[in-house]
Amino acid sequence: MSNYSISTYIINLPERTERLSHILQQFEHREEFDVHVIEACRNAIGAVGLWNSLVKIITHASGRDEDVIIVCEDDHQFTRHYSKALLFQQIEEAYVQRCDILCGGISGGFKYALPLTQTRFWVDGYYCNQFVILFKSFFNTILEHSFNSATKVDITLTSLTANKMVIHPFISTQKPFGYSDVTPHNNENPDWVRNRFDEASLQLDLIKRIFYTYYS
Repeated sequence: MSNYSISTYIINLPERTERLSHILQQFEHREEFDVHVIEACRNAIGAVGLWNSLVKIITHASGRDEDVIIVCEDDHQFTRHYSKALLFQQIEEAYVQRCDILCGGISGGFKYALPLTQTRFWVDGYYCNQFVILFKSFFNTILEHSFNSATKVDITLTSLTANKMVIHPFISTQKPFGYSDVTPHNNENPDWVRNRFDEASLQLDLIKRIFYTYYS
């Protein structure tokens, strides 16, 4: 996959110019990503707009017969752990293990986690969709689902498949802009989200250390 570029769909509202500038900088000079900026669908309920945006992306990807895509929210930022080689390795290995969703980083949302390798976990759930890799096997499930406007997109996705994984150490977190169009309660304390990523990472690190101490 050394010369391969992955279709990467960025969800952005046109008026959020500071977010667009940020996210394009994240992918600048990274030729492994074939970046497409998708205008977010508007809805009075932010989660509905985000779900509709996801459906628009999946519909487009299905029409192009894509095998794997990346969906990014415009607050994604890479961590120091990111590398092209690591990303491609995780995608290849997750595909073989019949993964539907591979997350670049999560802020919690799991009760159970199992180390599959030193750099990837299976999880029973997750929070945050700022950088998610979706496989073709999962496309129709998304397209056929009737979204409940009272739920959140990450919780909905996690309920639709047991085949969820996360790269760890995380290669992605969220940049705190001080506001959110989908989760307004985060606006009161933008550092809360960053802390949740740190706490989730520490939890996974502890599980990994215990697992490899007793089962390696």
